[in-house]
Amino acid sequence: MSDIAQRIRAFDESHGKDPVFFDGWLLFSDGASRETNPFGALCEPSPDAYQRSKFIVGYFEIKLELAVEDFTICKRNCLQPVVNVLRQKDCPLSPTIAEEVTLLKKLKKKVVIAQSKLADAKADLEKRAEEINTSGEII
Repeated sequence: MSDIAQRIRAFDESHGKDPVFFDGWLLFSDGASRETNPFGALCEPSPDAYQRSKFIVGYFEIKLELAVEDFTICKRNCLQPVVNVLRQKDCPLSPTIAEEVTLLKKLKKKVVIAQSKLADAKADLEKRAEEINTSGEII
């Protein structure tokens, strides 16, 4: 394995297994980020708690957006066969509908988890902003 690949693998492993892609960058839940270009930048989380919290909120906003998108697409795909059956009235429902409902429940759980983590990240960001305001620093 090349030095570059080792450097990227070590960076990825130290910042989590669940990055999100955004505009040519991989964003990590701890506030780290790296360019997808193998020769690109590897950015450690900001030492400034407020700036780091802003990056973490951005990460969870994208994570929630992706979870909602996956759920919406799956829901649309699951409902279309049901609509078709109801229009034809004499066709039985597919046995895979139960499997699709199970998948929808899993995707909904991902949405709920992402919403919760985003709310936590926003609360932390607000806390950091209050700390800055009470200490007299300018944001």
